[in-house]
Amino acid sequence: MVKGNLDFKSNNMAKITEFKNMKRILQRNLDKKEDLKNLVPKQDNTALFNVLKKSGEKQILINTAKDNPLPVSEVPFREGNIALILDSYNDIFSDFDPRPYSQRALSDDFLAECRRASRDKQEAGLELRLFVPKDRMVLSEEVMIRRRLKNHFEKHYLEKVTELRAIRTRGLLWVVIGAIALLVSTGIEKYQSFLIDFLFIVSQPAGWFLMWSGLEEIFIDPRDKKPELEFYKKLANAKVTFYSY
Repeated sequence: MVKGNLDFKSNNMAKITEFKNMKRILQRNLDKKEDLKNLVPKQDNTALFNVLKKSGEKQILINTAKDNPLPVSEVPFREGNIALILDSYNDIFSDFDPRPYSQRALSDDFLAECRRASRDKQEAGLELRLFVPKDRMVLSEEVMIRRRLKNHFEKHYLEKVTELRAIRTRGLLWVVIGAIALLVSTGIEKYQSFLIDFLFIVSQPAGWFLMWSGLEEIFIDPRDKKPELEFYKKLANAKVTFYSY
């Protein structure tokens, strides 16, 4: 009888020990799951902007403005806008120009990014959105930078317009000179002399050359200049806005 009681107690102790081991294993697994959850960053539901920056077919989403209570779905974001992410205001300007923002030359990388982003954008209602870290935003500098960007794009737009007008004017002049040369060669063809023959041989091909070259400058060459003209026209009329992230 005593032996039976001892066996019963030993079996119970073994089961209790086994239960405690299983409980310890389960607790350890739960602790691991909690650690994994802590490693995953929590999403901030109070984000204001989903900034869309296109580079080819890639899209980068950035949540910003944590202190604004508006949900992301209520933010007015149009596909026609140009949105660029900056580390600071200096990303807009050349690193080799020490002048203040009001006179400083723009960065080639910044202009190239604007040029790529504006290719498929419509001019009407276009907005250039520049996102700057919240702790680096200075209102007075933004006013100066906004004015500098406008002046740059308007200046280069007017230069491109003047350049295209000069090309077409030169082409028209060549067409007129070529037409005169052809008329002269046609008028002197009936006369017979060495000098007349020489003028006829020179004026006829020269007239055709000038006419075709002039027509090329009027209709063909402006096509190569048109993308640059449209780019500066879009940005000159675009609204420049700064946002924080």
